[in-house]
Amino acid sequence: MVNYFNVRQKIALALKKSGLRVKSPFKVPLGWVDVAVFKKGYIGIDICIENVESSFKRLLSYPFKNRVVLNLTDKNVDASDDNFIVVNSLKELENLFEKNFKLNVSFDVEIQKDHVEFSKQFNNEMELRSILDSLIFLYICKEVLEEESDKYYFKALKTTVPKLKEFNLVVSSSKGIKPKFHHSFLSLQGLSIAKSALIDRLLQKEEFLKSLAKEFGSKIYIIFTAIQRDSCLIYEHQNFGEKSDLQSLLLQMRNFDLYSLINRIVSYKHSQNSLSIFCYIITYIALYNQAVEILRRLEHSGLASKVPVYSPYGIKLNEIYKVPAEVIDFILKISNADIDEDLVNETVVLSLLLKTRLEEIEMLQNFGISIDKIRQIKELLKEKDLVDKGNLKDSYENFLKIKLAMICEKILRLS
Repeated sequence: MVNYFNVRQKIALALKKSGLRVKSPFKVPLGWVDVAVFKKGYIGIDICIENVESSFKRLLSYPFKNRVVLNLTDKNVDASDDNFIVVNSLKELENLFEKNFKLNVSFDVEIQKDHVEFSKQFNNEMELRSILDSLIFLYICKEVLEEESDKYYFKALKTTVPKLKEFNLVVSSSKGIKPKFHHSFLSLQGLSIAKSALIDRLLQKEEFLKSLAKEFGSKIYIIFTAIQRDSCLIYEHQNFGEKSDLQSLLLQMRNFDLYSLINRIVSYKHSQNSLSIFCYIITYIALYNQAVEILRRLEHSGLASKVPVYSPYGIKLNEIYKVPAEVIDFILKISNADIDEDLVNETVVLSLLLKTRLEEIEMLQNFGISIDKIRQIKELLKEKDLVDKGNLKDSYENFLKIKLAMICEKILRLS
């Protein structure tokens, strides 16, 4: 497989040198597109390395004026859809920019591997490996609490952080209320080297990641569409049953804290659409055990980590599985899930009504749900006698839990 991270970087650097404003990668509701160009309406460029439907979904989840797919597979991609322009090489992409956007640009740009240059300073292979492992761990977690460094699962951290500070790859700052606590995080140079080392590790694990995608099928796309929202999975110490029959799901839903889940969705500060919300709901209700199993395997391969979360007082609050954007992006590019749009929209509308007044239901159009579908669901609730004087009855939560259990049963049948 082509190193699409290099290709992405070549495109972004060349376009920046041409005077354009570029963001790469660019966050959208369903993950990231590889390059976004801000010129006479946004241009979104997504690199396809395996599943073109996944590329299409990401590009459609944001209002780009022009949506370009750079197809690096050996498959023919149907370019008949007017929503997309498909090119099959960097040369074709150069021609596209010249023809459509009157821009002469060359993507023949040399990309340097920062971790390779950094490694030349070391004669001791074991010391270098320890340093690079620590950089990758810090890249995954973003920051660590120095006073509790021995509590992290990466045990070498306590001894390597002082070394990293000597190389100016890690800096510290104090946070919180007295007593002050110190957080360590990567400097700009540290970030660059760590990212380069992580991508190298990811590409070495390519076959492992493909085998994961094959084993979990459509479910891995749903799980990682949920994870991409915050690049993490909250670690829950509750027992999510292994059985996928409706009776077991109904029993599981009895004690499930739906309000907490929906609160996290409505308080999310970034752009989201109905599919990203649907995947988040389904992952935490029906696919949680499978999500944890995947993340444990990724952690064992050095591509994710379970990390503690601390309060400003230094008190441990909970644990989360952190996954770097590059790993999430790779998995989303090689996977896909074909889910009925009506099922997605119905799930989202019914779930968000826990935190949305019935009279404000039409606001849910903001998530890409048609007004007709919203009104249809509103009428359904009236037919089910779940509405009283314009408000939902207390029995609505029980109705929703039954409905979600039935929806989860359908999703668990996906291959």
